[in-house]
Amino acid sequence: HYTPEDLAGDVELPPTHDRVVEAMQLLRYDPGDGYTAHHDFTFPSVGSRYQPRRFASVLLYLTGEGDVVENGVRSKSSGINDDKALEGGETTFPRAITTENHDGIKIKPQSGKAVMFYNVLPDGNMDDLSQHAGEKVEKGVKYLANIFVWDPIIN
Repeated sequence: HYTPEDLAGDVELPPTHDRVVEAMQLLRYDPGDGYTAHHDFTFPSVGSRYQPRRFASVLLYLTGEGDVVENGVRSKSSGINDDKALEGGETTFPRAITTENHDGIKIKPQSGKAVMFYNVLPDGNMDDLSQHAGEKVEKGVKYLANIFVWDPIIN
């Protein structure tokens, strides 16, 4: 932990990648849209000395179940516009295991909520259980932002 006073002096900060966080991506899912099961980790080049990799992912839900987006404005369904209210679009982790469930995890989108998960194990190996998918949107529009965090230490 560094204080502003430390940073003003001749403190040698630990080496890092050029960027620790990739630029945020905004995703829009219309009815019928989804994202097939995949991993966010990448396999670094064998020639890369430091083996950089995405170690964590953050999904930010900008719309949730029952939300309506009209003219760029999000609101809750009022009953009048139920045909435009978001249904579906769950994020699933088909390989995930918990103490209660061994058949994967399904997360319903809720506006303002976030899901963070690790793509690598504590030993640095890729975590196959981090595989996830975006289920198809049945009705309405789903907005999601994602952020990928890279392993920051390279030395």
